[in-house]
Amino acid sequence: MTNLVFEGVDRLGVVRVPLQNRRSLLGSLATPAIVAAALLAVGCGGSASPQIFRFVVEVPPNEDLGLGWGSVAVSPDGGRLAYVATREGVRRLFLREMDEFEAVVIAGTEDAFDPFFSPDGQWVGFFTGDEVKKVSVRGGPPVTLCDAEDSRGASWGPDDTIVFAAGSPTSLSRVSSGGGVSEILTTPDPEQREFGHLWPELLPNGRAVLFAIDTGEGFDNALIAVQSLETGERKVLLEGGTAPRYAPTGHMVYAREDKLLAVPFDLEDLAVTGHPLPVLESVAVNPFFGLAQFSFSRDGLLAYMPTDYSEAKRRLVWVDRNGGVEPLPAPDRAYWLPRVSPNGQRVAVVISTLATSDIWTYDLQREALAQLTELGRVDGPVWTPDGDQIAFIAGGAALGNLYWQAADGSASGQGLWGGQYSGYPNSWSPDGKMLAFAKHSPPTGWDIFVLRMGDEPEPFVRTPFNEGGAVFSPDGHWIAYYKGSGEGSGGGAVFVQPFPRSGAEWQVSTEGGGEPVWSRDGRELFYRKGNEMMVIPIQTSPTFNAGEPRLLFEGGFQLGDRGQPNYDVAPDGRFLMIESTGGPTATKLNVVLNFFEELERLVPN
Repeated sequence: MTNLVFEGVDRLGVVRVPLQNRRSLLGSLATPAIVAAALLAVGCGGSASPQIFRFVVEVPPNEDLGLGWGSVAVSPDGGRLAYVATREGVRRLFLREMDEFEAVVIAGTEDAFDPFFSPDGQWVGFFTGDEVKKVSVRGGPPVTLCDAEDSRGASWGPDDTIVFAAGSPTSLSRVSSGGGVSEILTTPDPEQREFGHLWPELLPNGRAVLFAIDTGEGFDNALIAVQSLETGERKVLLEGGTAPRYAPTGHMVYAREDKLLAVPFDLEDLAVTGHPLPVLESVAVNPFFGLAQFSFSRDGLLAYMPTDYSEAKRRLVWVDRNGGVEPLPAPDRAYWLPRVSPNGQRVAVVISTLATSDIWTYDLQREALAQLTELGRVDGPVWTPDGDQIAFIAGGAALGNLYWQAADGSASGQGLWGGQYSGYPNSWSPDGKMLAFAKHSPPTGWDIFVLRMGDEPEPFVRTPFNEGGAVFSPDGHWIAYYKGSGEGSGGGAVFVQPFPRSGAEWQVSTEGGGEPVWSRDGRELFYRKGNEMMVIPIQTSPTFNAGEPRLLFEGGFQLGDRGQPNYDVAPDGRFLMIESTGGPTATKLNVVLNFFEELERLVPN
């Protein structure tokens, strides 16, 4: 059950509750005293004094709204609230009618994020791992509209088209709300400090779109732009901010740091006509992706996630082949992608917050944790075979370029490869001369390339499906990898090919699976199938032969994406894994009735 907590009248002023909101308000407030106050607010007795009401929508204790994905959307008429929450390890879309006390799960929305409503409020659009979908608020199965890799927001326009941000680098595309082939509308220009176009908002006339431009310097320094969909003309409106939204009061509302700001905006001239001013504080904003957790209706019902959430806490653990767990003495942090050094004495791991993501190293003998990179947007550590260097992907101004850095921190990072599209390092060949990495290469999506030091990368596996997580075998003659099924985020399997490539390919996992890792002697291949750790015996001589997969152990350890394993295998055969010890948890949404009244008072237009 979704609980509601009334927080009272806003201290900044009193705002009228429109009559059309009476049913929503009365259905939302939970006590007779509050209902009586609401009746007075909507005009009983003819009061001309406007009034603001705030209340809290609290999700049940077994649900987490999450912070790394878009979690909230309000229908245009203010009558419905869609939110994304994780329950029992599965992320789904929930729908709450504002005149009901309970939210309901929308069936078929596993892995959903970034919900958005149709103009009539009868459909909810959302993303999964690699698709944009829609589902009716009246029920029925979700409908897939098109592919959408690495999505960053969408907006449904009055002409029944949807503009969404996706791809690498992130670009704006348009697709019919009935589905079909998407059309690319914008392409970021790195020469102009553009490394992504994100969080689009179609304006009411449907002829132009607001969006944020990632400048590579954090989203507090991003640009907010508008582009005509008729002429393609683009102009920058503001410097510093993200997630722009148009309000019918003639304002543009956007996020910076943990605040919402507003500025007068001329819809006809597509121009800012005043100075930005803050209108709300303590709004959850993820500066790593520019994601701002707020949404409002046409008549001013605002819902947002506040900043009083708990940070992620995870610990590094050794797990033996029987599933026995031994925690490392490292402090709890938001760990991601642990990698054991070739000699087994150190660990490279990503530590992320909402603002930064960098590589740290942990000395297993000295029990010391130290920061290696200080770039703020780093991912995907991979040790070189000699243990001297760590390769990684750098975001922001580097546009997903590949770097490496001395593992002891004695030198700063140096470039390995840079191209128009992102690369994600996977593994080195045993001789250290080649790096296998996943590269986004339209129109086929994520493919596997091999970079020979000093040369341009060459494709190894390039198909219409998404591939990643390419790992060289210890002898360097084979590469195991994940290949998607082309059926969304729920499919895919582990495959093996010889290296150099001969055209042969074997699917070695059954009933799905991903995150492949070789044993140190090359006689076994591990992979994960949900919470199950699977093992396959491997024979490579005189011919390749994969045995039957069998279960090693099962546990609720942190999962990676299907290409990039979120664990590693040490020289002694133990598994280094990540176990959650709490957070990040967000368990409530704040709702403000008549937000536009306050907006007009604070930012006169």
